[in-house]
This record gives sequence, C-alpha cells and structure tokens, in this order.
Amino acid sequence: MVMSLIGFLFSMLIVTRWDATWGFTLSLVFMIWLVAAIYNFTHGPDEEMLDIHNSKKYLR
Repeated sequence: MVMSLIGFLFSMLIVTRWDATWGFTLSLVFMIWLVAAIYNFTHGPDEEMLDIHNSKKYLR
C-alpha cells in the first residue's frame, strides 16, 4: 500500500513533467493498485479464521 502511494505521487509529480502520457498511465496503474490494497484490507479474513492456530478444537 505504501509503495502504491509513493508510486502515485512520484508519477504525478515527476514523471508527468517528462511525459504527460506516461505520467497519467503510471498514476492510473498505481491508483488501481492502491484501490486493490484497500479492498483487500477491508475484506480480509474473519476473526474465526485468524484464531485457527490458537484454538484447542483444531489441535489433535
């Protein structure tokens, strides 16, 4: 997530000065990457799935 933010800012501030098309394209790619990271954070595993290693019912 941090790399997508850094890449987006780098693309908007530096790459756009060299070439507007590449700056827009890279900014769009990093923005999609950021949206995917946020989506994965919000739709992560449930607490029951995270507790699989600590629960005694799963131990033999």
